[in-house]
Amino acid sequence: MLKRASLDELPADLRDSLAWMRSHRDHRPADDLAALRAPILALYGEADLQVPITQAEKLRALAREHDLDLTLETYPGRDHLLMDDHGRPGMGLLHDPDRRIDPRVIARIAAWLATLPCAGEPLPPDTDQ
Repeated sequence: MLKRASLDELPADLRDSLAWMRSHRDHRPADDLAALRAPILALYGEADLQVPITQAEKLRALAREHDLDLTLETYPGRDHLLMDDHGRPGMGLLHDPDRRIDPRVIARIAAWLATLPCAGEPLPPDTDQ
């Protein structure tokens, strides 16, 4: 028979893991996104097993609702890392060292960054000293 363990009965490292998992479970990313006042580039792989493509439409709706500056693009046949899934979606592909990010993705990120008002400007001096 299984019994429910109290947190005090769990090893310390597991208690810390539970706190971390709960913080992620209870976090509402939509609240963070709604508060953004900076341009957003969101790229989704349509073959992503971790973040379903349906999340892209939820993000698009949130951006409209909060008047966010969103650029959202999807990539067919690309997984969570925006790499080709070779028609064989699966988590095992994430560890294949021979796979590379789609060059179109890199080009798109560079092009988007170049459109930002600060593109090409030097970074401000470090003020942490």
